[in-house]
Amino acid sequence: MKAKAVQVTKTKRKDWYSIIAPKEQNAVVLGETFVSEPESAVGRITHANLKLITDNMRDQNSYLTFKINSYAGKNFHTELTGYYLTPPSVRKITRRNTSRIDESFVVTTKDSKNIRVKPIAITIKKTVRSIESALRESMKNGVAREAAESTFIEFIQKVINHSIQNNIKKRLTKVYPLRAFDIKNVEIAREGRAVKAKEEKEAEPKEETGLQADENLPKKGKKKAKKTVSEEMTEQFESQADELEAKETESTEDFGEEKQ
Repeated sequence: MKAKAVQVTKTKRKDWYSIIAPKEQNAVVLGETFVSEPESAVGRITHANLKLITDNMRDQNSYLTFKINSYAGKNFHTELTGYYLTPPSVRKITRRNTSRIDESFVVTTKDSKNIRVKPIAITIKKTVRSIESALRESMKNGVAREAAESTFIEFIQKVINHSIQNNIKKRLTKVYPLRAFDIKNVEIAREGRAVKAKEEKEAEPKEETGLQADENLPKKGKKKAKKTVSEEMTEQFESQADELEAKETESTEDFGEEKQ
């Protein structure tokens, strides 16, 4: 009897490939991957700690996401796709007896990319629902304005530099004082209607005379200004002087009259 032929499956040799960040992130090496066919790695998402790129310990709680879009030789090239904070760092900024305001909405960047942004605001004390609604509206409008003035890469870079967070926190503090404001997540939006920035118009003050201003006020709203001690003493002395002058006038008139 003849021995049966044994089929041996050939395995392709795997090689190490370096994953390179875009030039906006200084083209640093994000890591390595072990694959047999480089085509199979195209489209994969990789996560990198921001500290690896900026070499700053303050950025260790932030991560960037990259997508492999091409390869050349033993290198995979990537494109930036998002930014996010670690959950422990978000919990760290929350405190008791404060209001935590979380939002998630879609905005459009200058290069026509729809991105989903998830900001978080922490007030210094507990607030009522009307104040929270005003903060949410101002938050959306501020982020939409920043996105409309920046490309996607510029927007992420501003988030990394905390320039967007600082600008929006100043805007929100005019509504109610905040303890902290940050952006938890930025990513390419799969769905959702984009929020558009609203034009903020400041009302121009009208020049009014004192009489017109008093007439425009409601009757119930008119309140007398509180007088100072010096003003009260001056009025008291003036009233006493008027009384004394009136008495002297009466005595002079009585003296000039003839009794019948």
